[in-house]
Amino acid sequence: MTIQLTPEQEELITLRMKTGEYQSIEDVLAEAFQLLRDCHDDGEAEWIEQIRPAIDEAYETTESPIDGSTFINQLRQRLQASR
Repeated sequence: MTIQLTPEQEELITLRMKTGEYQSIEDVLAEAFQLLRDCHDDGEAEWIEQIRPAIDEAYETTESPIDGSTFINQLRQRLQASR
């Protein structure tokens, strides 16, 4: 299977690998898919769809973007706090 990534998606993957937490693109994608499964399994897909526009807007308007690891950790914290 071949997929086309946006430049932003490629940058996010690269940032995640630079942290040393992930050794390959496959590791990053495996984690992303696991998070996707977890969100759907927990019934939070609707919540994600509701906040997706805000995340996209914040990403596009942030003058100095945070690294992917920080972003994911903050998102996880917010998700856990909302449970």
